[in-house]
Amino acid sequence: MASGSPGTTTPWWYHPALGLVVALLTASLALGAGSIIAVAVGVVLLPRLAAAGHRAGAPPLKAVGPRSRRLLVASAGVLVVALAAGVALTVTGAPTWWFAPTAALAFLATVTLGRRFDAAAREESR
Repeated sequence: MASGSPGTTTPWWYHPALGLVVALLTASLALGAGSIIAVAVGVVLLPRLAAAGHRAGAPPLKAVGPRSRRLLVASAGVLVVALAAGVALTVTGAPTWWFAPTAALAFLATVTLGRRFDAAAREESR
């Protein structure tokens, strides 16, 4: 998620792409031996995504006020909760398909909170 300030805009594709990476990391736990590869791909993609977003006009991630700070913490919480849910599904031996709704919810929460964060950061930076 990138904060906005007057004159800067996060590209439309940034939050959906970030959501896909979070969903990949969440679903990776269902892949068994392939999970290490999926996590490695996710870890490699995160900084590249941030750099691509910055090159496309998104400013660096920065909370500028109380609302954007809360949304930033909530966004980080989504990743933690999604990964914890994935671990719980793995430990309990839940059917593999249960990872799909978990990953989908992580995607939707990442996109929604990211866009709200952008709006709050733009508003608070004025």
